[in-house]
Amino acid sequence: MLPGFYWDSNLAPGSDAPVCEKGYYCGGGLTTDSIAVLKTICPDGLTTAVPPLNGPGADALVDCNVVPPGYYWDPAASPKLQVCPQGSWCPGGSIDDPISVLKVVCPIGTTTVVPPVNGPGADDIADCDTVLPGFYYDSSANPKVQTCPVDSYCPGGVISGNNSPGATPCPIGSSTNTLTGQDDVSDCNLIAPGYYMLNGVVTICPINSYCPGGVVTGPNGPGLIACPAGSTTQTLTGRDELSDCVVPPGYYMDNGQVTICPQDFFCPGGAINSANDPGKTACPTGLGTNSQTGQNEVSDCNYVQPGYYLLNGTPTLCPADNYCPGGVISGNNSPTLISCGANSGTNSLTGRTSINDCVTLAATCSNNQIDSPETDVDCGGGTCLACANGKICIVGTDCISGFCNGNSVCATPVAASCSDGIKNGAETDVDCGGSCPNKCTPSKTCTVSADCTTNRCSGGVCICQDPQLIVNGVCVSPTSGGKCYTNGNCGLCVQSCGNSASVTAVCNAFGIPAGSCQGNQISGQGGGGRCVTGVCCVPTGPQPMGPFPLTNGQC
Repeated sequence: MLPGFYWDSNLAPGSDAPVCEKGYYCGGGLTTDSIAVLKTICPDGLTTAVPPLNGPGADALVDCNVVPPGYYWDPAASPKLQVCPQGSWCPGGSIDDPISVLKVVCPIGTTTVVPPVNGPGADDIADCDTVLPGFYYDSSANPKVQTCPVDSYCPGGVISGNNSPGATPCPIGSSTNTLTGQDDVSDCNLIAPGYYMLNGVVTICPINSYCPGGVVTGPNGPGLIACPAGSTTQTLTGRDELSDCVVPPGYYMDNGQVTICPQDFFCPGGAINSANDPGKTACPTGLGTNSQTGQNEVSDCNYVQPGYYLLNGTPTLCPADNYCPGGVISGNNSPTLISCGANSGTNSLTGRTSINDCVTLAATCSNNQIDSPETDVDCGGGTCLACANGKICIVGTDCISGFCNGNSVCATPVAASCSDGIKNGAETDVDCGGSCPNKCTPSKTCTVSADCTTNRCSGGVCICQDPQLIVNGVCVSPTSGGKCYTNGNCGLCVQSCGNSASVTAVCNAFGIPAGSCQGNQISGQGGGGRCVTGVCCVPTGPQPMGPFPLTNGQC
């Protein structure tokens, strides 16, 4: 039997011997030697080259030098023939050709199916038909498998069309924070400004809230932040910062709180930029809002403050020998000033508000003599006009300059200051208000609210903010220091302080003042909540909150 062929005893006489098949080698020999003429399978999983149609086939062990497709050859391994692993393809070939028998890694972003335990594995690049997570397939691109772009996620999968598996955009309002190659919707974990997380769903920020966005921290994080109470986003959604919250006209920000504009100020409102912005703006000097709050533009400062008048549309300080009650603006020159009249003046003082500020001059103020209580000829003393510089004086009010020096002579102060103990310069009262940094305390003279420590000027006098009252020159609350102060409702004392507290009732209901009660006394209260004039009594037991009858100071 020729090498490359083998003997088959079942063949009919005269038939050709079979060609040694692929994967075998046939050494040939005498037909009487049964072993020599049989085909022998190649060892180690190797095979032979495909024999010619008419032979001969492989005839020796050395011809078993071909690695089958789906496998690769590794001389250092055991066994040397290895199944082609997932993610590679192995075309096979002669073990004498080191390139052809190696495993070839699939193109970036692709892989193969998991091969059977015993193989074969993938044997062609076409078997790299599964796109890895973080990649997508685009038949028009080069290469066709692309890294998943930013703000998308790519689960991967088997290639099934021109653009499948593709890239899926992140839900509206979310992103991958500039990262590429993401493979799951959970990688869209940066919420864009103007959106927030609501029960795991990216949601547009609703009206009257703002949403800075940020990294997802849970099904409800990042969340939304409500605009400060009283401010709005003006029906707009998708807002992302505090400045998108708008304070309405007539209000301002006061330490993070939306607050109604106080009297003698105007508040245009606007975007919130800080805890105190937008703020309030004081009315121009000499103007106010006539106790009105919630004003929003300078034209609302339409009330001329007492001590000022309107001159060609400009609020002007009332000059000496005149008084200016102020009032609602009704033209370029109204309200106007009113002259004190003949033989009357304001002793050179400006900014006067009432006819009571006008001093009627005595008949002796023009007789060219020093008459009591004049301090010099026809001047000073309070009954005549103030004296000019160089004239004799006793107190500053004797002088036009307002300054009586140590020699009892009227003189011009070296410089008006806020600590010289006299009212001079642009001060509204002694060393306070006007040009002074010092604010005036309650009951002192003012022209605008900004002159007062209480930020409230009414009738040319600093007063307290409601509901406080002036007691001994300071503002106190209705319950202060264990005492009660109330206007017109003595029952509030009982309600707020209790019967055992020291109670001082300052009542002015119906213009009837009551006495001051100390210790365990309370001011009497008549029917309908009226204060009983000058009546104090010691309660003998708990008192009702409402009106209760009292007679002759007995509880």
